[in-house]
Amino acid sequence: MPEPLSPCTADPRPGWITLATDLRGRDRNDREHLVKRIEIEAQAYIPDVYVRLDQDVSDDELYDDEAFVAFVNSALKALGYEGRPFGRAELGMQGRNFIVLEPPRAFALFVAHRFGWGDLNYSARAL
Repeated sequence: MPEPLSPCTADPRPGWITLATDLRGRDRNDREHLVKRIEIEAQAYIPDVYVRLDQDVSDDELYDDEAFVAFVNSALKALGYEGRPFGRAELGMQGRNFIVLEPPRAFALFVAHRFGWGDLNYSARAL
């Protein structure tokens, strides 16, 4: 399980909120992967979680690796998230050096409150 993390709300990349940086997690084959950033878009309809790695992992299918996804879920819990675990986002969203996980509804409330994430669904309803 990752050590407790401090939130990284100041992000040098406009339009993104970094949740954690520089973590090491293992997959089901006990291979170690360096996670450079776990982040979300600052405003979106769904706060999909982008897990950016230091190398090409497109052949590893980490988005379906139960051990690696459990590692990411435990990193998010270390930030204070207490909801259900994440699953993978659709295959078309996966990338060469990142995976995308789709959050349960409770995560949107968590990141809005804790990190200032902007829910575009709410913004559209307010118009």
